Amino acid sequence: MKQIFALAGLVLLLLSPSLHAERLARDTSLPTGRGSHIFKAGTQVSRYGNGQVSSGVLKYDVSLPTPRGSHIFKAGDSVSFYQGGYLKSGVLKHDVSLPTPRGSHIFAAGSRVDFTAAGYVSSGELKHDVSLPTPRGSHIFMSGTAIRFYDNGYVEGGTIKHSVSLPTQRGSHVFQAGKWVSFYGTGYVSMGTIHNDVTLQTRGGSRMYRKGTQVRFSPDGYAQ
Repeated sequence: MKQIFALAGLVLLLLSPSLHAERLARDTSLPTGRGSHIFKAGTQVSRYGNGQVSSGVLKYDVSLPTPRGSHIFKAGDSVSFYQGGYLKSGVLKHDVSLPTPRGSHIFAAGSRVDFTAAGYVSSGELKHDVSLPTPRGSHIFMSGTAIRFYDNGYVEGGTIKHSVSLPTQRGSHVFQAGKWVSFYGTGYVSMGTIHNDVTLQTRGGSRMYRKGTQVRFSPDGYAQ
């Protein structure tokens, strides 16, 4: 019976997702779960309980897999992996078209891209101006700026190309071009920079906000 419990404890230890970190004394080839890669001397590597790399700094440019394809990521930059070896985050070597659940878009070389466990982009830097969807309409987001997506592919946040009227739960307002706008999962604005002087509803009544003010909105549309 003691042997059975000891064996069970060993299995749990091997399956444990707990991480441990070490600084590499030399360039070292280490396993990720989907191949081994060389990580750079003098940098820190974190590993899962089974010894596979969780994060580290690449010695060379290398092709790394996601569930939806492999792409080349830059040497000298950190990468991170999900358990099992699929890529979680890395810096692109080249401009490349990558998928979201609502279409593929080109992301810029030299920028960091984060992936969901399903292999879709969760955040990255847009190479071109592009129209992207929210549940309440599509809008053009600026090239050379960061973009974030919900798991279903709708925009969570990005920099709008043009001043545009966007909805809150208590009415639509014009938000300023070239500024970051965040959206709730419902498609209503959670934060943005207003384009004109405007009176907005607050929980205590109403308040005048000046042009160029960044405003946060509650899920039910009140300015905060």
